[in-house]
Amino acid sequence: MMDESHLLRVKQRKQQYLRQAIADYHLELFGDYLAERNKYKNLLGYDALRYYLCVKHNYTPAQTQQMAASELRFLLNEEMRYWEPQKELAWLV
Repeated sequence: MMDESHLLRVKQRKQQYLRQAIADYHLELFGDYLAERNKYKNLLGYDALRYYLCVKHNYTPAQTQQMAASELRFLLNEEMRYWEPQKELAWLV
């Protein structure tokens, strides 16, 4: 049986993983938004994010492939500042 402090840590860990999953999902939705806005024909999600970084900021495809979601989110922070996912697609906890 778990004591109170251990149970609290487990609940906090669960919330952390949920927030990370939501952030990753919304990042991929932002990639879909960029693809639509920039009229990318065959790119969505993370592929669209990586292509955008190559075109706009001169990263190489190899560089963007090595980036974790947190790094992509950091680099796209300004572009994402005023963007919100469509209400029917948003994932909230």
